Amino acid sequence: MQQARDESRRNELEMQKARESDMLKSTFLANMSHEIRTPLNAIVGFSSIIAEMEDEEEKAEYVKIINKNCDLLLRLVTDILDFSKIESSVMDYVFSDVSIKEICAEEFKVHSLKVQEGVTMVCDLDRLPDVILHTDPKRVT
Repeated sequence: MQQARDESRRNELEMQKARESDMLKSTFLANMSHEIRTPLNAIVGFSSIIAEMEDEEEKAEYVKIINKNCDLLLRLVTDILDFSKIESSVMDYVFSDVSIKEICAEEFKVHSLKVQEGVTMVCDLDRLPDVILHTDPKRVT
């Protein structure tokens, strides 16, 4: 008799955990929907406005807004996918020996193209030590 009650309690707790999990997933999806739509609306909105504009200075400002929101959206989607992979224990790690100096040089090149006008990005590669790590370069980047 006691064993049947214990089993019933375990089942009830499992059902409660399942309901809580479903509720958390629904909340997460609602939040992600909002987070994705915000930059997407800016991208779509400013893209359609740019087509009709003649002022080059204003166009450049709108392009900056579009690029900023594209970066935000891409980062958000990447984070969601990485989180999903971690949660499902399928995150792929590809280990190799990598130079931190080389990773910094690559990242400098990528991000220096996106620097706002009037801002100088500095990376003194000569002063960085030559450090080799055995790691997943994608995760470091």
